[in-house]
Amino acid sequence: MWRKVVWLGVGLLAAGVAVQPRIAEDTWWHLAVGRWIADHGTIPETDPFSLRGQTENIPWRAYSWLFETLLFQVFQRFGLDGALMLRFLLSAASAVSVCAYLGNRTRGFWTGPVLAAIVMPAFWPLFTERPWHMTIIGVVATLRVLDQLLTRPTSLRRVIWLVPVYALWANIHIQFVLGLGLLGAGLGVALVRHRRQPAVSSVGTLLILWPLCALATLANPYHVNLYRVVWEYATQTGALSLIDELAPPRLRDWWTWPLIFLGFLAALKLLRDGFPLWETTLLAIGLFFALRMQRDAWFGTLLAARTLLRPGGAIPQPWTPIVWPALGFVLVRLLWASGLAAHQPIDDIVRREYPVEAVTWVKANRPPGPLFNTFDWGGYLIWELPEYPVSMDGRSNLYGDEQLSQHVRTLTTPDGWQTDSVFQNSRLVILPVMTNGKELPLVTELRKTWQVAYEDAAAIVFVKNE
Repeated sequence: MWRKVVWLGVGLLAAGVAVQPRIAEDTWWHLAVGRWIADHGTIPETDPFSLRGQTENIPWRAYSWLFETLLFQVFQRFGLDGALMLRFLLSAASAVSVCAYLGNRTRGFWTGPVLAAIVMPAFWPLFTERPWHMTIIGVVATLRVLDQLLTRPTSLRRVIWLVPVYALWANIHIQFVLGLGLLGAGLGVALVRHRRQPAVSSVGTLLILWPLCALATLANPYHVNLYRVVWEYATQTGALSLIDELAPPRLRDWWTWPLIFLGFLAALKLLRDGFPLWETTLLAIGLFFALRMQRDAWFGTLLAARTLLRPGGAIPQPWTPIVWPALGFVLVRLLWASGLAAHQPIDDIVRREYPVEAVTWVKANRPPGPLFNTFDWGGYLIWELPEYPVSMDGRSNLYGDEQLSQHVRTLTTPDGWQTDSVFQNSRLVILPVMTNGKELPLVTELRKTWQVAYEDAAAIVFVKNE
């Protein structure tokens, strides 16, 4: 019973985070992509949303097109409440898949629920309406298969189900490469082990499974060109320091603490066990990606937790790690829907965080562009003002390190705008009035020379004096 109580608590806490009414910045441009696909009946080959993309005809690939189509269809029927419900269901699927993996991969009666309770906070920043839930589920599925293949001889027939998972994954989220990397590492370990104990090896199965999964990722509208997007993100360096979620983990962010704690415990266990090849490889891969950017802290945390497990043991209640966390999500949703849990309407939160009234003014008055806007509001403006191509948004691979750096200088230094060609060509500017409790230096400068066309508590609209 206490084991069930712990699993239920893990689900309740995760659900309490997932149910919070907030729309992430990038959700808006994901919605816009879904709308564009619905309107045109095809997928974009060049960027249709930014000024640079339209004027230079820049190639751009909607690598999450399937998720974006689903998100837009849900929004069409249920509005923002539907997007929040989709976020809740995706978060539930992610959390339950992690709990099921940890709970059914250990001999210890308490090891699974305790590990899940420690691991789950690392996933909380990801409980938004974003396509990376498929990556969490895909990584868990890959680890399940590798646990099976690296512990006993297994035929391809028993693990072939992983191939369609990769085909679906490649149409939803670009980080399917994490799973391919794990499969490749597993194949390498299997080859080393095969030389020592050929009788217990599944190396033949892995030699077929890994190429099949890689080929399955080509079953997307962009085929091999999807890997160009992978390369664009992998080679970005400036974005890692300029974009918050791409920055390295920070100790002040509490969701990185599970990574530190479990990484330390895993290292101690590997030292005690003489650094077994597979567990050491897993921890090294997890820490490499997790320490590169905080968005992948969950990945390193999960692999560190896997290093602490002893797969293959008998489980007294194999359905407990699935049913009870899922029940926690159901209970939180029922409590939320009943109105007993007080919360602000989503429309009020959007008005507080995004330039809703400023956009209404622009729609009514139609001032001339081009538009200059901030990184965080780019997605919202793509969605609400499609007739004004944005100067910047959350698709960092589209703009490159140089333009991202210039954008930050323009906003945060008194004279940065003077060397920004994008800003110099703009005639309409939409900016937040305050950022972190202070007025942006660019706002201060523009008050001196530009016309303030509209201003409220959230946003200010400047129009260039002729």
